[in-house]
Amino acid sequence: MILNITLLVLLIYCCVILSFVLGWYKNQKSKNIESKKYVSIVIAMRNEENNVNNIINNFNSQNYPKDKLELIIVDDHSTDLTLKKATKFNQKNIKVLSLPNNLYGKKLAIDFGLQYAVGDIILTSDADCIFQSNWVNTMSSYFNNDNVKLVAGPVTYFSEETIFQKFQSLEFYSLIACGAGAIGINKPIFCNAANMAYSRDVIKIFNQVTDSKIASGDDVFLLHHLKKTSTKSIKFARDQKAIVTTSGKENTSDFLTQRKRWTAKSTSYNDLFTSFVAILVLSVNLSFLYVLFESFFTKKYIFLFFFFIVKFICDFLILKPALKFFKKEDLAKWILVFEFFYSLYVIFIVVISFTTSFKWKNRIYKK
Repeated sequence: MILNITLLVLLIYCCVILSFVLGWYKNQKSKNIESKKYVSIVIAMRNEENNVNNIINNFNSQNYPKDKLELIIVDDHSTDLTLKKATKFNQKNIKVLSLPNNLYGKKLAIDFGLQYAVGDIILTSDADCIFQSNWVNTMSSYFNNDNVKLVAGPVTYFSEETIFQKFQSLEFYSLIACGAGAIGINKPIFCNAANMAYSRDVIKIFNQVTDSKIASGDDVFLLHHLKKTSTKSIKFARDQKAIVTTSGKENTSDFLTQRKRWTAKSTSYNDLFTSFVAILVLSVNLSFLYVLFESFFTKKYIFLFFFFIVKFICDFLILKPALKFFKKEDLAKWILVFEFFYSLYVIFIVVISFTTSFKWKNRIYKK
């Protein structure tokens, strides 16, 4: 009976993942190469003194009319030189704001910055990100179609040298691929605020759909709200010119903290399909562990082999095109190794995310 259930879970998992593969290929480049709309880039910063110069230099290198582009930096009570370094740049199209004392956190910082944005299009990223010169032009070009309200952009890591970095990257690219694939089949589940754009009329609902008590999720909650109106208003920019590059976590402690932060917000999702996918992923990994232990005691390994191979094929099919897109195809040979540890990892993350607090930007957050 239990084995039949695990087989059913595997079958449903395969159907969902293969639909995401199809969705990945349905995402296209924008046919409208140039945008003439005013763009506001809003970035929240807290203790980012080492990244301020890079962000502003990236902003100044954008291949976009300077009279139609602005950068809004919102300092979230930094205790280092972030604010001082940001204010030294005396440019008309750069606004540096300080979050009031009664407000704190990334979401409220973004919301505060949006009050000063004049752009027809809002672009968001993180302080530790690098974007190439055609980033603004590429992301904003999707909004030449007035029906588009939100564009999720691709995010990659700088390097994958150690085994830990390879594992981290494979998991990250699987999330990017599934998120993009879900958008491609008009069933968006998540996106990444490190590379996201939305139209100006979305500003008025930003504060309504984000909860400042949750450490992250402003991107996902906004996406879920727009999904209720029209799934076709959400696009994924499958264009290499739209890629934003960021750094992976350097140690396991920071990595686990980030994953705990991402996972803990899932209980606040009110989108059924997103919750379904989250439960399905957990279920298929629990099923694999059950089959593994069952085979160990019964000495019957055929079903274990079948389960593992089928899941591996599905995961390979969703990861392969994403790795090719990001020019990270050398990671493909690590997918098999990744499969052996992933089930334990997923269950471990879920458990610690809902049972322990975590520290982010020198602030303690509890589930």
